[in-house]
Amino acid sequence: MTSDQIRLVQESWAKVVPIADTAADLFYNKLFEDAPQLRSLFLDIADQKKKLVMLDVAVAGLSDVGSLIPVVESLGQRHARYGVKEADYGTIADALLWTRSATRGMMSSRPPKPPSTRSSPAPWSTRASKLPRKKN
Repeated sequence: MTSDQIRLVQESWAKVVPIADTAADLFYNKLFEDAPQLRSLFLDIADQKKKLVMLDVAVAGLSDVGSLIPVVESLGQRHARYGVKEADYGTIADALLWTRSATRGMMSSRPPKPPSTRSSPAPWSTRASKLPRKKN
């Protein structure tokens, strides 16, 4: 990611934080709608919604990926122990990007641009595009 992309992601994430509860509700509703089999991995959804703020660590760490990698690897190992499969990360990324789009109007007085009118991919999708996607 370029330094401009990192800045855009961090600025955008800062706008999500005040609406974190709503964003978490939208995210988990979308995730379970798209992948109901993942619901069984989340025993305490209220507690899990609080953990979604772990994204703060990842977003803040984009400026120093070297220190972020061990944190993300550890998180990935924990998720593997919980039963998350590699293929699930694409579905999770899709739900996260959908949530970002769905909350855009809550974070700004400007209406969001439809995806078809954007001149380049959103920085949020730069890393997510490298994740495996669910097969339709």
